[in-house]
Amino acid sequence: IVGAIVVDFRAFDTLIEITVFAMAGLGIYTLLRYASRIAGDQVPKAPPAMARYLPTLGVAGPETSPPIHALAYAVLPLAMVIGVTHMMYGHDQPGDGFTAGVIISLAVAFWYVVFGYEATKARLAWLKPTPLIGAGLLLVIATGTIAAFITGSFLGSVDFGKMVGLPLPRGFYLSSAFLFELSICLTVLGAASHMLDTLGHPER
Repeated sequence: IVGAIVVDFRAFDTLIEITVFAMAGLGIYTLLRYASRIAGDQVPKAPPAMARYLPTLGVAGPETSPPIHALAYAVLPLAMVIGVTHMMYGHDQPGDGFTAGVIISLAVAFWYVVFGYEATKARLAWLKPTPLIGAGLLLVIATGTIAAFITGSFLGSVDFGKMVGLPLPRGFYLSSAFLFELSICLTVLGAASHMLDTLGHPER
């Protein structure tokens, strides 16, 4: 019910909400980055007593253990599978694009804790906050525009899979609602990643 309301009955509200969320992520990045530059912040040098804990791979802690690494490696793909499932079936079952984005963002945040900023950015090369935000917003605008040509209503309901005749899993519809959920997920993930990046490494 919530999924249907979010992307059908109140689609414009949802479009504005994800735009606001994206601006929040960009705002945190911009403000902290500007403040850091003005203050001349740099990475502090640790005293000799702390040298054995450096380089810090986790968040303000020593290097984490291999079992924790294994857990992080397992959690991220699992979170992605759950997120995709939420987007595919959330329109008439529990879950939606917001929850998908949050679930994947939590797994990414776990990587920051386990591996630290540098290693996470190096290993998750696809995690580029601004392109994710842009892709999400452009996708929903493109979907809404195409739906307007077909139905006469911006963000109207269109089943693209049925139109093209694609063989899809039972219960999944390649519809404008699914594409909207995907765009929400991308925007939430991008904005959350901007927040994690900036809070974890503001001098960058």
